[in-house]
Amino acid sequence: MRRRDLIKLVGSAAICWPLLSRAQQPPKIYRLGYLAPARIRTLVEALETGLRELGYVEGKNLKIEYRFGGHDPEALAKLAAELVALGPDAIVTFATPPAIAAKRATTTIPIVMATGDPLRAEIVASLARPGSNITGVALYASELSGKRVEVFKEAVPGIARLAILGNAKNPVSQYSWEDTQPAARQLAIEPQLFMVRGSDELAGRSRPCSGPPPAPWSSCRTLCSTPGGGKSLRSPQSVVCQPCRKRGSTWRTVG
Repeated sequence: MRRRDLIKLVGSAAICWPLLSRAQQPPKIYRLGYLAPARIRTLVEALETGLRELGYVEGKNLKIEYRFGGHDPEALAKLAAELVALGPDAIVTFATPPAIAAKRATTTIPIVMATGDPLRAEIVASLARPGSNITGVALYASELSGKRVEVFKEAVPGIARLAILGNAKNPVSQYSWEDTQPAARQLAIEPQLFMVRGSDELAGRSRPCSGPPPAPWSSCRTLCSTPGGGKSLRSPQSVVCQPCRKRGSTWRTVG
């Protein structure tokens, strides 16, 4: 072999060797943080399915760090800080309190949120231009409050009073209440808000109904949960006691 051929061979090997080494390296493992009040199976499955369709498969090139802290701001703040310390490539949040906690925990890690009213909660500057490191989906929970009252009226034409159960730890409940009041009164329905801070308070909300119905609520036909309540509160149907069911009271969950 001539010297010139030898030099070409060695040079080609030197060029190809780094490419071959990179090809043999294991794929990068992306890390995703997930912060929510509770594990809701349908939401988790939807996230994992969507990521899988994009080529990110947990156990191969993806690691998802799940954290669930209810709606307690202190618990969510600790979990958000814990996720940030892991150095994920992005953080996904569901519901308003987790989004607020993640925003306060980092200004550099991308946050993808799904929340009821990010503008009122001051999570984003605007829907068109969220700004900072946050993007995601606005669920328009508050804007739909008036429409929900209309649906109640159509479903129960004789409704006169509407009891609304809200989650005191989720600001969306208050936003929804503010939008519900004028819509309800326009339809000649008197709304009343009952805020609870957890599922342990639900039983207390049913005590006034344990005996004969109070006069102001004798014609109440429907009990409703505002956005921010619903799935985060265990067995909300227990609020409607047996005497109420006999009088025709019903339960509708809208949160």
